[in-house]
Amino acid sequence: MDLEFTEGPAAPQPPGAVRFVAVTAEPYADRRRIKLSYEVSPFLHRPSVEIRLLAPDGADLGSITVVDVVGARFSLTAHLRGDVPGATPVRIVSILGYEDLPEVDRRELIVDLPAADPAAPA
Repeated sequence: MDLEFTEGPAAPQPPGAVRFVAVTAEPYADRRRIKLSYEVSPFLHRPSVEIRLLAPDGADLGSITVVDVVGARFSLTAHLRGDVPGATPVRIVSILGYEDLPEVDRRELIVDLPAADPAAPA
């Protein structure tokens, strides 16, 4: 019988100690979608992630809720609501939490959408 003991940062953490390890955002050329990639620290209980996409004036451009994250690494594609004008930066707010601990970690990123391609269909 093999027993594995893990200590240090690789050990699964209780809910209050789980954190984002990495959050990245890559806008697609169509200016309507953003690829979001996440890595969270190892966890004992599955966390949830609340994601909001905001315009510079605070207007809501989209939101996603990931309930009970299965693995420490995951990616998804966020679809923006409506057309985003010009070179508008998009603020991405990601909140890691649990039902009884709504916010244990938060990350914010600003992503500049690529310039609109005049040859692309509308």
